[in-house]
Amino acid sequence: MRDTLKCFQHLIAPERQGEAIAKLAGFVGPAHTALEGCNFGELDRQLTVLVYEANKLSLPPPVPSLDEQIRRAMAMGWSGEEIEVLLVELRRDESGIASVDQHGFTTTTGRPIDRLKLREDAAPRVEPYRSKFFARLPAIPAEGR
Repeated sequence: MRDTLKCFQHLIAPERQGEAIAKLAGFVGPAHTALEGCNFGELDRQLTVLVYEANKLSLPPPVPSLDEQIRRAMAMGWSGEEIEVLLVELRRDESGIASVDQHGFTTTTGRPIDRLKLREDAAPRVEPYRSKFFARLPAIPAEGR
């Protein structure tokens, strides 16, 4: 049993330690009960389940789908035009969206995409079109900057 717990500890991806602690806490009670009752069949089953959970937790957490991240961005106030420009930006390195906030995205390759820079790059260069473009976009909240 000690070897299984050591194996469990070494298999877990660093960013999934919290999930691993919850799985381990769920293992301890039933395993202890099986051990006290000398029910080695049940103990073996509990150890097997723990190893399967460790294998699942050895992988990085799944990245939310692109649609889910876009919906999250829209709920935070990103406009459709900003999303369209972002999608073009994602094609540069064939990446997805790892995280989003009101001020930008981080791609699955780790590249940060700043919302202000994205707007500047997408805006027409000639007035009055440039002013009209910026007027259509929602304000970016100041907090966090």
